[in-house]
This record gives sequence, structure tokens and C-alpha cells, in this order.
Amino acid sequence: MPEPDTTHDADREALPWYARRRPVVAFLVICAALIAWDLGGGSPPRESPAAASPEAVDLVAAETESGVFDLEDPRSVSRPTPIEAGRLPAGTRRVEIAMDGRRVAGGPPRGTGWTLRPMAIVPGDHDVRVSALDARGRLLSSRERRYRVQRPGPSAAVVGNRLIDETGSPLRLLGVNRPGLEFACSEGWGISDGPMDDDGFDRLVSFGGNVIRLPINAKCWLGSDDVKPELRGEVYRGAVREAVRRIRERGLRVIIDLHWSSPSGKQSGQEVMADAEHALPFWASIGREFRDDPSVLFDLYNEPHHISWKCWRDGCATDEGWRAAGMQQMIDTLRGTGASQPILVGGIDWANDLSRWLQFRPVDPANQMIASVHVYPTLRCTDRACWERTITPVASEFPVLIGEFGSKDCRQEFARAVMDYADDRGINWTAWAWHPGDCKAFPSLIRSWEGEPTIWGKAVKQRLAQRS
Repeated sequence: MPEPDTTHDADREALPWYARRRPVVAFLVICAALIAWDLGGGSPPRESPAAASPEAVDLVAAETESGVFDLEDPRSVSRPTPIEAGRLPAGTRRVEIAMDGRRVAGGPPRGTGWTLRPMAIVPGDHDVRVSALDARGRLLSSRERRYRVQRPGPSAAVVGNRLIDETGSPLRLLGVNRPGLEFACSEGWGISDGPMDDDGFDRLVSFGGNVIRLPINAKCWLGSDDVKPELRGEVYRGAVREAVRRIRERGLRVIIDLHWSSPSGKQSGQEVMADAEHALPFWASIGREFRDDPSVLFDLYNEPHHISWKCWRDGCATDEGWRAAGMQQMIDTLRGTGASQPILVGGIDWANDLSRWLQFRPVDPANQMIASVHVYPTLRCTDRACWERTITPVASEFPVLIGEFGSKDCRQEFARAVMDYADDRGINWTAWAWHPGDCKAFPSLIRSWEGEPTIWGKAVKQRLAQRS
């Protein structure tokens, strides 16, 4: 904070303690862990300091006659913003912070201060009150101001069983999967399949939607010895960072999906569950890497299968002898990095079964959990009656995303049935997959990397255009 301007001492003395600029300052801290109160479902993650934002908030503002800042003219905040408390009254031993009537922080006055972090708060208008107390807890002074919390660029946050965007408006995530990064490095012939340059992402984004699900390989990200040196570690991580950046800069959100995670000595593939050896350090690393990017969401593991619900939640020893990570462990690991963006948690039976998801659901301290389900005609739950029975109850309490759906018959009927159900229930979806093929051997949305849609890809592209 700049030094006080001594030419205006008289003007400053007329201001209340909260508004004066003095060397003794205290800053307001509102972090994700402190915003898990009932604002309709919790709070999104921390804000990126590098993101675009409006002019800095000037907190040395005139008060109304009642001694309360003008609540009719909220200050817009979209980046971490120091809050100047000014000179505290004589005898102040504690500062208490409340938001919308609920205490969120407090402690002795400190030079390091507190900071308002918009990424830890559900977008919208919020009233913040700062109170000074003496050694006996008696109120010495209290001031309040309203902040209009916004987010720069695309983001998503859970509120109840729905999502909101960076402005606080209702949001449905609709888009496609972009495979390639999960298998090419593991198979040893490249970082990814298909073009990952600007032209490639321009064609991908032109297909429509507001989100891309990006499958990732844990071993390649972590730099495992099971992967060729030229395809692992920092080289691979740099490619993922660039993919996320290119998607974000084109105005879309990114779901980072842990698609393949296998124990050491085994080529990466679709295991029954994420292996603890790699999945936990993967999410610790991913959390640190992307915790300040509001465009990113996290999909904990692609398709758990042939495991119990208890193992799904708590982890277990597999029949092959290696340790599977539980969804709760992965959530705890990710949240331990400070990342508080939404987390997707897929069910069992190739993520097709949500029948006991509510019963065994893990706990997310940030209240930013989304249920994920995959729907294919080759799996068990393939018709509307089953979806209403198993998915709809979850959707009444949590947001749901159909993370994958498609068929290999090149027909549109199944895709239309899935999308019609999702439209009726307000459910989110990402179709599988923006990868070239003839849609008979693989549920391809496109015929080539140029982006020409297949027969069933036309149905998806048309629906994305209708919902844009």
C-alpha cells in the first residue's frame, strides 16, 4: 500500500477508521474454505491474478449519514483485492469479518492483512461488515460495504443442483470430448493425436458448445519411467497447458479428465479405478497447476468399473494387488492444493450407474461437486425409464453432466434420445468424441480433423447450435 499523503491529513481525519489510509492496515480474507455456507450451494475457486479485471476498487469512499457505506452502489470486484481497513480505533484487539450476516474471518489486527478473493465467492452482490472489538469483546466500530463479485472469462460454479457462470447467470455445460492426450503418449508415438495448434482448436471450437472435456494420462503428466522420456513430464505438461490456454482463450471451459491411470510396470489403460500410486500425486499436481484458472473443472476418474460402491468412495486393494484411490481421497488431495473449482464424480459400471451415488457420495468441503454419468447403448442403463430411475434423483440434488454418450451405428436416434432427456431435466453433457472416424467402429463426431460431422455428429452439432 502506498505511503499516506501528508498534504491531506485534515481530510483523512474526517473519515471513519475503516476508510482512513494509515500504515496500520488490515485486509479482508475470504477464502474458499470460509465460504461453504448457504449461498445456494457453496463457492467456486480462487481468482486468477493475471486475468482481466476492472479498475482497482477504491475503498476510501464517503459514508452515508448512518455510518454505513452506500449499499445501493456496490463495488465490482473480479480479482484478489486488498481491503483497506484504515486506522483502527484505540484499544482494538480483534477484527471480525462477516459476509451477508455470517462470520467468515477474524483475528488480531495484522500487518499482512486480508484480501477479498472473488473466486472463493458465488457471483452476485454480497454485504461485507468489518468490526473492531476491544480486549473484552466490546464493539468499538463497525462499517459495511457491498461488493458485486464477478469473474473474468468463462467459469462455472455449483449452486444447489444447478450451475452458474461468471456473471451469476444460469449455465448448462454443453460440448464435446477431445481425446488424444490420454493414449498417444502411453502408446509411445506422440504427445497427442491430431492437430493441437491454433487452427486445430479453431476447428474444434467452431463445432459449438461452451465446454471441452480433455482426457489426460496420469503417467505422462507425472513423468513416469513407463513412458518414453520425450513424451512425458514437462514436455507433456506443456502440451496440456497449451491446450487449456487455447480453449480458454476461445471462450470455453475445460474439463480436465483423468482418463487413464495405471500402476507402475503396466501400460496405461482404463483400469477398474484410478491407482493411488499415480492418481493422488496427479491431482495434487493438477490442483497446484490450475487452481487459479476459473475456466477449469476436474473429472476425478473416467470410468470406474468392476468395483463396489465402498471401494469407489474409500479406495481398496484390487484383485491384481495394487491400491485403488477412492473418490474421497482424490477430492481431499485436490482440495488440499487450494483448488476449489467444480469436481466431477462419475458412478460405477463404466460410469453408467448412479443408482447409489447419493448414498455413497463423497464429501466436498467446497460444495462444488457434480455427478457424472456415461451413456452408451452397450451399457446397462440405456433408455429413458432407466435414466429417470437412476439419474433424475441425483439431478434433483446435484448438477449432473453426461460426460460421454454416443453410438457406433452412425444413427441419430440414440443421441437425440439422450439430448432430449438432458434438455427436459436441465442436465449438462459432453458428447464423445471429436475424433475422426466413420462412426461405425468408434462413435466419431467428425469424419476428419477438418471438422466435417458424421451422421450422428450432425445431430450433436445441430443441438449445440440450437442451445448456444
